Amino acid sequence: MKRRNMPLGRAIFSLAFEASTLILIFASGMLILENRYYLKPLIEQKEAGGDFDHGLKLFVFHDLIYYTVVTITSTGYGDISPHTDYGQILFIMFFLSLMVVLPSRVQELRKMSSLTSAFGRVVYKGDKVKQHFLVLGDCEPAAIETFFSECFHVDHGAQDLEIVILRDKEPDEKINAILKKPEFDQKVIYIKGSPLNRQDLKRCLTHKATCCIIMSN
Repeated sequence: MKRRNMPLGRAIFSLAFEASTLILIFASGMLILENRYYLKPLIEQKEAGGDFDHGLKLFVFHDLIYYTVVTITSTGYGDISPHTDYGQILFIMFFLSLMVVLPSRVQELRKMSSLTSAFGRVVYKGDKVKQHFLVLGDCEPAAIETFFSECFHVDHGAQDLEIVILRDKEPDEKINAILKKPEFDQKVIYIKGSPLNRQDLKRCLTHKATCCIIMSN
């Protein structure tokens, strides 16, 4: 994440990591408390001749993972619940921790998402029928428009062609105007990224491109 320098990716990872960690810690604590202080004594008494439910058994880890997820999603089937005072206190602590962590992380995620350019999230999917060119470099909008017009000219027979532009900055007003033209709108994909970044090259399907064209002034 640090190498890619993607704040949005880090925010998503932080939210998922901290929520998962809280769930695992809580489920582990519940497993120990419920088995040790509630179920295990009952099972020992049953084995000693007590009259208890013969279907009684110790919890396993995935039981408490299931209980945790069902509880925090407000589904609440009620088939599993804490029986000990320790388990109830642990759940209160877990719930309060979740209420502290999640809102701050979700807010951070929303902030990063709003700051991230729409062009920085574009991923070129490709087409099995169409070929595509990858265009790099920084040149004048007029040169780019001329290049597009030549590529998509009917006399050149390149109707099954798409162009992917990869640049490390947002398209300016002139470039945006070119991209919105009807003859280019569905055929040109603009991606914000760097050709020195492996992930950005993957977003452009560079390894499947027919050719790479570098345009400069």
